[in-house]
Amino acid sequence: MKMKTILNEWRSSKIVRESRWSGTYTALGIQEGSLDIFIKHFIEGNLDVNQERRKFIEESFGAEIDALKPEDIPANYTSKYKMSDPAGPVKESLKNGHTYWWATVFGPQMADAIIEYKSLAYFVELAEKLEEIGYESLTEEAFAALPQDKKSVVYEKHFMEDHLDQFFDEEISKRSSGNTGFVGNPGFGVGLMGNIHDWWMANEGFEMWKAHMKEASNDLRSSMGSR
Repeated sequence: MKMKTILNEWRSSKIVRESRWSGTYTALGIQEGSLDIFIKHFIEGNLDVNQERRKFIEESFGAEIDALKPEDIPANYTSKYKMSDPAGPVKESLKNGHTYWWATVFGPQMADAIIEYKSLAYFVELAEKLEEIGYESLTEEAFAALPQDKKSVVYEKHFMEDHLDQFFDEEISKRSSGNTGFVGNPGFGVGLMGNIHDWWMANEGFEMWKAHMKEASNDLRSSMGSR
């Protein structure tokens, strides 16, 4: 086989193997693909995830959000941004599940409820992906025959079971000085070096998020076992 053909095949396979988040996996030192669903829910701002969350929030809390008036919005936000109707953008942020505004307007207990929903939504999708590949009856031979993206679902389940505490304490807690400019942001990026989409959840809400993720992971293990 000619060298040019070999190089073309190598380049082609490299493109398939590497993803947008290859650098993140390399930095974390974990197998690529083993956090793909986590990335979808908490880093990318995935459109489908966002739409489902918004639907849940509007159905559950829409009346309370729509009832907000400008005087319900913190004065420092109103004066800083000089907005004629500060309640409008805040309502949108609430409906989109930004926990900074849930904690600011409705208090930490309601922010905790949104964090719980986000955690459960992630584990629901993880469970659905495991069901699709028949995880509960998966043999070693059947696992070996799975395509890589299906194997990654199994890796992700076990990563969350075995390394969730370490992942949160050592990686999610990492801050970066490069991410600023968000409303309420104290001047630094938080959550996986500033990569977590909802910065408040990975900062003030860190313990809430970690607790809900651990509980949901334990529930998944109880319902599906650990193969």
